[in-house]
Amino acid sequence: MEDKVPARKEIKVGQRVWAVEKRNYTTSELTEGVVKKILTSKPFHSRGIKVMFEDGTVARVQQLTPPEKETVHTIQGDLPGEEDLL
Repeated sequence: MEDKVPARKEIKVGQRVWAVEKRNYTTSELTEGVVKKILTSKPFHSRGIKVMFEDGTVARVQQLTPPEKETVHTIQGDLPGEEDLL
């Protein structure tokens, strides 16, 4: 786990984050999920703010996933058909 976990104010509903489930505290294995609900009311928790993911998993946020870089593609001509992608 990282030394510094995100504060509650850094976590938003609908945001994708990396968190550790209680069953994985000993291994520090992270689970990626989308925050449905923030369960910790305090502004900070040393082991991570507890959240519920959209799938119902409860875990403590360890890091925020950086947003993917947007790339701009210039499309010339026709778009490939489904058969072209197989």
